[in-house]
Amino acid sequence: MSVDDRFHWFFTHNTSNKSDKRWLRKINRTLTFPRFSHFFPFLLYIIFIFAMLVITLRTLTLHKTGFYDDTEQKHRRYESPKQLSADFIKHLGTNRSAETNLIVNALKSADFNNDDVLTTNELSDYIGKNIAKHIRNAKQSNRKAFQTIDADPQDGFLTWTEYHAYFLKKHGYKDEYINNHNEKKHSLLTRKQKEAIMRDKALWLEAAKYDNDVVTLSEKEFLLFKHPEASDLRLSDTVEDLMKQLDVDGNDLLSVEEFIEALPSDANLMPRLAKASVKERREEFVKFIDVNGNGHVSRDELLQYIDPRNARHANQEAQNLFMVADTNHDNILTIQEMLSKSDVFLASKMINAFDSLHDEF
Repeated sequence: MSVDDRFHWFFTHNTSNKSDKRWLRKINRTLTFPRFSHFFPFLLYIIFIFAMLVITLRTLTLHKTGFYDDTEQKHRRYESPKQLSADFIKHLGTNRSAETNLIVNALKSADFNNDDVLTTNELSDYIGKNIAKHIRNAKQSNRKAFQTIDADPQDGFLTWTEYHAYFLKKHGYKDEYINNHNEKKHSLLTRKQKEAIMRDKALWLEAAKYDNDVVTLSEKEFLLFKHPEASDLRLSDTVEDLMKQLDVDGNDLLSVEEFIEALPSDANLMPRLAKASVKERREEFVKFIDVNGNGHVSRDELLQYIDPRNARHANQEAQNLFMVADTNHDNILTIQEMLSKSDVFLASKMINAFDSLHDEF
């Protein structure tokens, strides 16, 4: 017999008199449980907290592994990285950070066969196109800016006064201040703007030296001033510096021996090769610099070699990104691997060709 049955039997058989019944009713009131209307809000609160914990844990698991939980990961362990990458992109949805969005969009743009992963060739081709696009846009925007600034008078040359006025107007200053301010003090400019104008002044003087005129800039010199990575003047200047360092016998050609032995260990012009071994320098000379294979490198061949549009720059960038991000060494990059090294990709020529090329030149 259960406890309830015993209590019922006791109540029906042993409560014949009124005093016993009153006593039992008193016990019943003492043992009264809380009303359901009081308990229900507390129950809802507990359920809400539990649901939020589950959602948070599942979200963290998704961002770390690409799976919702360990059970799902075990069931899908043998699926291809391509499928896992595609599913991860799908699970990310549209509610994602700006940085994540940049990387996802870059992967989709570089993924020529639409399998949601990248090979070295896909990444290299995309970087090469990105570099070429940046240089093309730099030259076009440079011409428009030159024509806008060259206004008083419009003579095909820019003076520092013209550019200085353009700089101030671009930063929101009115004509009254531009026409009457003291350039040495720049009382209204912020510290950041003062540093920018001082940096521009130094670059201006450096660019103006090409035609022995330290006052004005031609359109080509203005391109060097604003976009050195897109400037033929900068490339030619770099070739001259390399020939002075490496052409030991002065015959205006570089032999493989000169390239291997004369490149100083602290060279700023070729920082990657400055630390390379003799074998690596020889391979670089034969495969990428000596285009016609005659054993000597001319100025034109050297110019092609250092041109940022040369395919070897994109290849090298792609290889560097794979070395950093391809953690399982399967020769493909998934979106998970790219996001795990997001800072590297955001600073690379894959996404930010402007800053990356500017830093090199």
